[in-house]
Amino acid sequence: MKRWKIWLKNSKNKSETNPETPVSLWSFRKGVISVEEESFLSERGKRRVEFPDYFFLESKGLLLILFCFIFLLPVWGQSEGTYVKTYEWRSGCRDTLPFWVFEPKGERFIGVSDPCLQPEIAKEQAIQRALFMYGLQQGVEIKVIFDYLTAVKRRFSFDREYSKMLVLATCTFHSDSLYYEIVDEYTSRFGEVFVTITVSKGEKRGIRFSASAEFMIVENKELKEEREMKLFLDFAAEGFEKIKATTYSCKGNRNYRQILTTINDSSQLIPYGRYWYKDDGYTGEYTGNACKMTDSFWGAFTETLLNEITLYTFPTVYLKKMSESFQDMQRELKRELIKEKVSIRLGNMGIQGNLLQAGWHIKIKN
Repeated sequence: MKRWKIWLKNSKNKSETNPETPVSLWSFRKGVISVEEESFLSERGKRRVEFPDYFFLESKGLLLILFCFIFLLPVWGQSEGTYVKTYEWRSGCRDTLPFWVFEPKGERFIGVSDPCLQPEIAKEQAIQRALFMYGLQQGVEIKVIFDYLTAVKRRFSFDREYSKMLVLATCTFHSDSLYYEIVDEYTSRFGEVFVTITVSKGEKRGIRFSASAEFMIVENKELKEEREMKLFLDFAAEGFEKIKATTYSCKGNRNYRQILTTINDSSQLIPYGRYWYKDDGYTGEYTGNACKMTDSFWGAFTETLLNEITLYTFPTVYLKKMSESFQDMQRELKRELIKEKVSIRLGNMGIQGNLLQAGWHIKIKN
């Protein structure tokens, strides 16, 4: 059996190189690891590799690693069929989006893919998301629950007020015999595909598309304001070559988000905090609806929509109210229930300081 010894070859100070001194755990992080076969300690036999924190390997261990690599290779290959890991993010680089991304759409509907996808898959994902925008404008049934909890607690003769808002909402859309035509298309430096499409219906069998969206927003206000959000989109389509089903899940707070996208049976966490876009010269008024774009364009785009639904005043609200008091605390819970069919249309958009501002128009449909 061949045995392997691992030594440290310090690249900063060659005088410290000693082939008779084994590697210590702390010294591994300071230099380069050199592996030498025990029977050949010449310079010609050295190979540079990187290892974890355990530095003594048997040949059987190498065979085990090789076996695991062969076993996991098909899994990696499946993921590589959907996702691309060759995009680079450089400090100071910003993508310049085309002008048509920000124009009022009318009968054109915009869709944006996630970053780091294979081009063909990214294009289909963008088209399906544009169909979702078409569905929102045609009309969707939306159900919303607003819970408002306020509490006043007395401590050391001072009243401290605490409030919490919980928003739960769902909407669904389904349509048969859809036909689309791509009007504009663009791929960003991050691999995001932007498309605008026109949509029509026909008597013959076309694309079947269904979508459902669920989201939750929790806002806490005490010493400081905290916000958490969760968004889940589920699409199913017939008539596409690559994508039959896709989901999009986003959860996090104002500072951090975790985005998980699933295409067919392949899931991938989207890299976050890496996306920057140049200002588009938008001169409109920016409101509190502006959202950070560092977690991808689609992430900021959908968040502006959630904010608009949360702030919208619905005409018909079913209200329930409950209050209670304790020795040093008073609490009040107010619940609003909403069920409406609405049309949601996208208006102007703009970017300033890597913040996306989107104007949404919500209309109640009878």
